[in-house]
Amino acid sequence: MGTYLSMRRRYINECWKYARKNWVVAVVDFAVTAYGVMSSIVEHTDPRSLPSISFSLPRLSLPWVIVVLLASIIFILVEGGSRLRSAEVESLRSQTKTRAEIERQIKLLTRHIEQGQQLIQRCRTENELVPNSDAEGWAAETEQLIKAIFDGTYIARFRSGVGVPMGGAYWPNLKNRDVDGFCIVRVYRLQGFVDELRTKLVVDYSK
Repeated sequence: MGTYLSMRRRYINECWKYARKNWVVAVVDFAVTAYGVMSSIVEHTDPRSLPSISFSLPRLSLPWVIVVLLASIIFILVEGGSRLRSAEVESLRSQTKTRAEIERQIKLLTRHIEQGQQLIQRCRTENELVPNSDAEGWAAETEQLIKAIFDGTYIARFRSGVGVPMGGAYWPNLKNRDVDGFCIVRVYRLQGFVDELRTKLVVDYSK
């Protein structure tokens, strides 16, 4: 019961916060507050000190106070609840858009991984020399993509071979070893970047 009441209270508070964005609520809130302040001042002020005031502020009867209070609560729940739901829908749309963007980035990076793997495959299966320009062109295009998705620090990581397991390989043409190693480092880093994005999807957008 206590949990339910606590949830209802938080909901009403949220509704009130959003309902106050409506100018009607803001005006009524100000008017009621001003009326209350003026009533209190007049009630506790000696009439002899206010000779210029020839009228008295009307006092609301208890039934009317209850009616106004109930009407205010209903309005807050309806108006604030509507705005709250709109805000939640907009947040969900934004979250969906962001998730779709990350998924698109993963696809683009994966495509470049596959291109790098194709270069590695060529180095390990072809007798002909794999031109350095093929690997450098692939790496340059990939770096442009990395800059668009991440920041400059990822370029340095993309180029760094520190900690990258090279393993053993056979090259029909030994001159392809350099291109092979060049591509292995960068494909390995790209796979790490893709893993980071996938982790972000799971952590931030799994709900």
